Amino acid sequence: MAQKIAAKTEEQEYLELLDVIDQKLETCRRTRDGKIKKDMIKIMEDTFSVKPVRLKYFVIKERHNEKKSAKQKREELKNKYELLYDYPGVIELLDLLGSLGQQENDQAEVERMMLWQYRLDSKVLENFELCEAVELLCTELRVRKTEFLEDPADDRRLAQLAETYYKFNNTILYFLSVTELKRRGTDYASRNSMQEFMNVDTLREALYPENDIPFVLVCGKEADEAEWGIVRYILAQLGKRVYTVQSPAEFTVEGKIPLEKTVTVSFENMVRDGNSMTVPSIELMSGEESQGDNQAYILEHLLDSELKGEFAVVLARGGILDSLSLTPFLRRKVRNLYDPNEAGVEEQMSFGWAGDYLSYISLIHRMDARAMLDRPAQYDYSIIVPARNSAQTLRYTLQTCLNQRYDGNFEVVLSDNSTEGNKEIYNLYLEMDDPRIKYYKTPREYNLLKSFEFAMLQAQGEFLIFMGADDGVLPWALSTLERVRKQYPDDEVIAWDRGFYAWPGFNGGQENQFEVPGKYQKDKISCQHIKREQYLSLLLSDVQYMYLLPNLYINSGCARAYLQKILDKTGELYTGNCQDIYMGMVNISINDEILHVQYPLTIAGMSSASIGKITMEVHRKLEEENERIRNAYQVAHVGDASRFGYEKFIPTVPNTDLCLYRPLLRLISLGTLPEELLDIMDWRKIFANLVAALDKRDVLFDKKLHQCRYAAALQGAEFLEWFDKKLYEPMLSPRRYGEEQDKLAEKTYHEEMKENGQGIYDASKYGVTNIAEACRLFERLTRL
Repeated sequence: MAQKIAAKTEEQEYLELLDVIDQKLETCRRTRDGKIKKDMIKIMEDTFSVKPVRLKYFVIKERHNEKKSAKQKREELKNKYELLYDYPGVIELLDLLGSLGQQENDQAEVERMMLWQYRLDSKVLENFELCEAVELLCTELRVRKTEFLEDPADDRRLAQLAETYYKFNNTILYFLSVTELKRRGTDYASRNSMQEFMNVDTLREALYPENDIPFVLVCGKEADEAEWGIVRYILAQLGKRVYTVQSPAEFTVEGKIPLEKTVTVSFENMVRDGNSMTVPSIELMSGEESQGDNQAYILEHLLDSELKGEFAVVLARGGILDSLSLTPFLRRKVRNLYDPNEAGVEEQMSFGWAGDYLSYISLIHRMDARAMLDRPAQYDYSIIVPARNSAQTLRYTLQTCLNQRYDGNFEVVLSDNSTEGNKEIYNLYLEMDDPRIKYYKTPREYNLLKSFEFAMLQAQGEFLIFMGADDGVLPWALSTLERVRKQYPDDEVIAWDRGFYAWPGFNGGQENQFEVPGKYQKDKISCQHIKREQYLSLLLSDVQYMYLLPNLYINSGCARAYLQKILDKTGELYTGNCQDIYMGMVNISINDEILHVQYPLTIAGMSSASIGKITMEVHRKLEEENERIRNAYQVAHVGDASRFGYEKFIPTVPNTDLCLYRPLLRLISLGTLPEELLDIMDWRKIFANLVAALDKRDVLFDKKLHQCRYAAALQGAEFLEWFDKKLYEPMLSPRRYGEEQDKLAEKTYHEEMKENGQGIYDASKYGVTNIAEACRLFERLTRL
């Protein structure tokens, strides 16, 4: 009896249509049939209106584009995929990238794509030729290492080794090899694609001979001694102090022996040779069963004794570095800085910081962070405003900061993180000419979290208030805080009510939305303490409550002395993928309760230049998304927050829900929140919400969906089966969208006065066009 043949899904029909177009375009290329080619290109262009656009579409589009060079095609494709696993279009992409390498006579690029295909192709074992070619490349790598170590002064051999590391996508070893080639002054042309990874400037600057920063090498079990010999040689040439924790040697013991007791033995056998120190590590064996090794204890001892008060760069395989960072006594002292979203990360060489966090950020901020943090306060308050290319809105924000009914002394810390050559903020500072504004130019372009951290370190107030360059401070804010702080002198974190204002041009239908959060009486200020459990209960019921957290941004502030407590409890100051929500989660995790002032002190402004809006924006045009990613790369080279511990169970797609879940998982990994929360979290609901937030019209939808599916696979086979059936397959059902003109939507809010006193208004009806006018309207409506 013949089996029933399942009907093709719409997704299969869509992919088959792309295959037909690809085949016909290839035929046209060979036959030079211009008419059919023109028809196929028209069909291809028409297919773009079918969403979601799949990776295979982009591959076919670039494969048959005769107007672009190989370099331009590679540039167009590089942001459209993640090399996580073999999903539709990935193998075709690798084939195309390999052929582009052939066009450029770049054999290393061809072989690099071949190795990627070997890692990802689910049918690789059926391809005898590919397996044989990969085996030859592995032999080549072993030979290159041996040849280099025989004569490390030979520039040609080092260049050959670097090219081989490039083929294997071993980014960190390639980078070290190229750094040494540059030091020698060779004419080796390094590959830009391997010079733009996360936190690359941190590693680059740590390698500068003038920076006396030590390196700790942690060699895993069955480590490649030749590879570590190469690393030690390069670091020695750069004048670096190097501590090598050797691969664990097995020792058979009877009974259970605490691993920390073995550290003394390791250091008694440490060998010093100039700037190089080698520490043997031990793995205790009970018969065939391992009790573990003492490498984590050795690293702890190095940090607490040899490297006290310093930070070191740690080099280790990604999996080993992640494991060290999760060791209870190291998780506030070690962090992985390299977090590529691709297959095989655990086996690649990685790097991170270890030791003193303030020493680490002193390199980033090019100043003594400890000295800045320990300075005595000079003012009662610091209103901290980091800004980037935002003079148009910043003007009005600064006006609200200065318009205070407060007789004490305060400063406005203006930190200018604008792109190179942009003087608008500096010129605005000169124009306003107010001694209360303290202007600081960042030493480099920062991402948002490091921009806030730099600005925070400049502040010299006893109490810190953090604002954005489109937010507003209400006139009574500082005087109210002064009353509250005198009444509650032991509370280091204070939260308060805030209003909301959407600037003209923000988010279409939301523009001009203006909110008063409740009903208030002048000078009648009530306060309450909110317990950690109350916050967590609200957050786990609805992620939107994350905006009520004491985020040290717009809705809350802290005593300057409290920063040391954050450092002691978490090992860091400002970090996380979403710095405001992360700081809110930090505050509730390290405090039993938070003081909340039921009185409005600030207004959260949202403009078209708001970082949150830009980050979460969905782009339907390729050029828009390419530009956004280029801008993101500019500030990801230093101080970027890599995923830590349980964070890796969540995809990396931009999503507002992840602003809560990633900080939550990070703090569970740090041990400041209990692991029991993992069992309470509704993972199916979390992933359903993440996928539901994806927009099929987004040009990177295919990439983002597969990031979600890869993360779902980490939850186990049963969870992945549920994910595929309920989320993945339905989202890939194609749909044709007509031509859509970008236009302002109708209002997404209703003007009303609610029973709790909350008022929602259209600010344009009151002549409001900026945050300063919004503050005046707030004052008029509330009579505060």
